[in-house]
Amino acid sequence: NRKRKGDDRDDNSSSQPESKKIRAPKTADEVRDTTTPLWRESYEKQLETKWKEMVKRCAMRIVQEVKGKFRTLEKEARRNPKNRKVVPMYKWLLGKKAIDVQKVIPSPHILEYRNKSEFTFGYHFEMPSPEEGAEMSAEEQLEKMIKTPAVGFLAAGWSGGISHPHVCQNVPGEACTVADIVNEFLKTSPIPPYNAKDHRGLWRTLTIRTSKRTGECMIVIVHASPSGGLGAKDDGTDDYSGVFESEKDRLVELLKNKELGKSKRDYPEPPKADAKEGDDGNTASEAATNESPIAPKDQP
Repeated sequence: NRKRKGDDRDDNSSSQPESKKIRAPKTADEVRDTTTPLWRESYEKQLETKWKEMVKRCAMRIVQEVKGKFRTLEKEARRNPKNRKVVPMYKWLLGKKAIDVQKVIPSPHILEYRNKSEFTFGYHFEMPSPEEGAEMSAEEQLEKMIKTPAVGFLAAGWSGGISHPHVCQNVPGEACTVADIVNEFLKTSPIPPYNAKDHRGLWRTLTIRTSKRTGECMIVIVHASPSGGLGAKDDGTDDYSGVFESEKDRLVELLKNKELGKSKRDYPEPPKADAKEGDDGNTASEAATNESPIAPKDQP
């Protein structure tokens, strides 16, 4: 069998200690900064920022590239006047606003509005409690960091571990509940999620689609070959084919029999349009719940 890159190396061969390779977990604000960079602004300000970005990165760029093509054709016609003709530039490109980008239409829902969420399987890192870490150095705290299998965002990359989606205002409650169910399942499952360090593990990605209109939720889980696939270890330690079907059925039953949308949330209320300068509205909100939870199909 083919072996994956790095399988034969000695775990102690690296000159850099493992604690140096793992980053400290991101805070809730840092997760929001990565996944929803405009969350500190009022909704009206967000729309204005997005409109300006569309004008700058899309409309103006299109006009510049089309004009550049016409200039290129003009230069070619001057170099070879017998075989090339000057193509006149389109009139609509000569105006001050060649492409008029209309203002963004506001959405009636500004919280938990996404109907599609994509999460990654991995490991969630949790620092020791303040009491335990009071007498530890930063390096010692990294070494004592608790590592648990989880699904969520890779806000800090693979080395930063999985971040829970519950802190993001745009993620619906149904998606957070599915993440909670899967996280509880992973705690007792003998099948591990993907580990970027050794490129091993079965569970890879989780996609969730929800519909407020139909009250339905579609869940798609991508996983590697249960038997290890190409590059499986010779000793069979990454072969989970014997327990995969039973574990899959157990996870499906957990997902089918749980009412979605009841997860506790931890995100701040969006700042008001008339908020004072420097006020980002970063005050802890009460535990939020989805107003219209999606119930299992066999429940009313």
